[in-house]
Amino acid sequence: MAGELRIGSNNAIGGGFLPAVLDPLSSQRPRIAFRVKLGDEVMLHYHDLRERNVDLLLGRVLEPTDDMDIEVLFEELLYVVAGGQQSMDTPPQGRVERARPGALGDAPT
Repeated sequence: MAGELRIGSNNAIGGGFLPAVLDPLSSQRPRIAFRVKLGDEVMLHYHDLRERNVDLLLGRVLEPTDDMDIEVLFEELLYVVAGGQQSMDTPPQGRVERARPGALGDAPT
């Protein structure tokens, strides 16, 4: 099998996930050229996909569309993390007051 696969991705996935997948795949399929186009937002690549400048996108889907087939590869949990020595009640000197967990309203925990 020979050819080219053009992939659009955000910088986070392009810096970690993609190399971990493409490096071994390149060894298994040396006649396939992988071209990666990085950007800050996957939404910027939607245009590239529609114009056939890339063959597929990897990243967070911010807005589902009717004209694309989207498959979720995995679900990722996001967390708010503070250092163990920091108090949520007292902001560090010279910094803006921190938001309290209760201020997040109905956000999932």
